[in-house]
Amino acid sequence: MSGAVLFDPLVPLWLLIGLAGLAFAAASLAVWRGLSGWPWRALAGLVILLAIANPAWQVEERVPLTDIVLMVEDQSASNRLKDRSGQVESAAETLAAAIAARPNTELRRIPLGDGPDDSGTLLMEAVTAALAEEPRARVAGVIALTDGRAHDGARLPDLPAPFHVLLTGEPEDWDRRLIVENAPAFAILGEPVTLSIRVEDAGAAP
Repeated sequence: MSGAVLFDPLVPLWLLIGLAGLAFAAASLAVWRGLSGWPWRALAGLVILLAIANPAWQVEERVPLTDIVLMVEDQSASNRLKDRSGQVESAAETLAAAIAARPNTELRRIPLGDGPDDSGTLLMEAVTAALAEEPRARVAGVIALTDGRAHDGARLPDLPAPFHVLLTGEPEDWDRRLIVENAPAFAILGEPVTLSIRVEDAGAAP
């Protein structure tokens, strides 16, 4: 709790300064001429000036707001290969404990699965949705625990805080994606069907 004196003059500031100068001149003249009761005249002028200055005592009680950290935990199919899901779980628990030990800090854990209609890992969409739920001024950071395969990376939102990525997997890991480029709309039983499939490798593929 803190307090302060605020002034909201009833007249413009320049006029208040002029009145103060006039009162000071009158009190000085009374002292120079030796008029009796000059202290009371000076005190009356001071009281009038204070009344015109319109002082007020303001008391504020402030409660600090907590910082918010967003942590996206990638649980998509590509991040469940080998021991990647275990790495995500271990890193998430370690970070959660570290953030819980910080004063005035809250953690929001956001699970991220595969996108609908085989749209892949929509990491930026999850971050955007999480930011919309929180006051932007309180967001202190965003952490993504992922294998780095984000299919909406170009849609990075306007971030109010640093964005950190912890990659799962091993340095020698690589990814392979099969993309159906051309397929007929229908097929007849017993007749051959031709498909065009493209193999897309990422990383240090053998």
